[in-house]
Amino acid sequence: MAVAKRESGKIPFRVVFEEKLHRDVAMSSEASKRYKALPWTKALGHTVVISTFFVAYFYVMAHPVFPVRQMPVLAPDRWIPLLPWTVWIYFSLWFYICLPSVLIASRRTLWHLFLGALLMAVLGFTVFILYPTQVPEWGVDWDAYPSFFSFLKSPDLSGNACPSMHVSYSVFGGLWLWALQRHLNVRRRWQWAGGLWGLAIVLSTISTRQHVFIDLVFGVLLGITVFYLNLGWMRRLKVPW
Repeated sequence: MAVAKRESGKIPFRVVFEEKLHRDVAMSSEASKRYKALPWTKALGHTVVISTFFVAYFYVMAHPVFPVRQMPVLAPDRWIPLLPWTVWIYFSLWFYICLPSVLIASRRTLWHLFLGALLMAVLGFTVFILYPTQVPEWGVDWDAYPSFFSFLKSPDLSGNACPSMHVSYSVFGGLWLWALQRHLNVRRRWQWAGGLWGLAIVLSTISTRQHVFIDLVFGVLLGITVFYLNLGWMRRLKVPW
C-alpha cells in the first residue's frame, strides 16, 4: 500500500514521520559519538592553541616594532551604539570556537582545525608586527562602567586592532561549525542558531568599542580566507569530515 501511494505521489504522513524520526535518531547518534571522541586530544589542543595565541598576542601588542597607528572611525561605527552588556557576547567567543571540535571524530580532521587556527594567528600577528594599529579614543569615561568592562579599555589592551582577531575566529569557527552541521544533516534551526551566535560576536566587537568597522571587515576576510585554505588542504589530502 505504501509503495502504491509513493508511486502515486502521495506519501502517508506515518511514512514521512518514520523516515524523519529515523534520520533524527541517526544524526543524534552520530553527533553523540563525535562528542565523546578524542576528549583529551580536544582539551589539550584547545588549551595549547588558545594559550599560545594569548602569549603571542600580548607580546606583539606590548612590543611594537613600528609606530602604532590609530584606526579611523567611520559611519558604520556610529550606527551601532555602545552596549556594555554585550561584553558577555564578546567573551563567549572562547566557548564558540570550541564548538566545531565537538562534532569532530577524526584525529586528522581535528589537527587540520587546529592548524587552521594557528595559521590565522600567524597571518594576523604578521600584520600586527608590520602595521601595528590601535582602537581610537572614544571620549568615554570607562571608569563609570563595571570593572569587568572597563578592564578591556585599559590603554595596554588597545592595540592589535586591525584585523580583528575576535572577528576572524568568529567567522572561522562559524564556517567550520556550519560545514560540520551540514555534513551531519543537523536541523536548520541549529545551523541558524550557530550562525546568528557568530554574527552576534562579530557585532559585539563594535558595540563594546573594542574595534571599528575596518577592523571587522579585514577580520571577516581573514577568517574566510583561512577557512577555505583549510578546506582546500582537506580535499587534497582526502581528510574526512
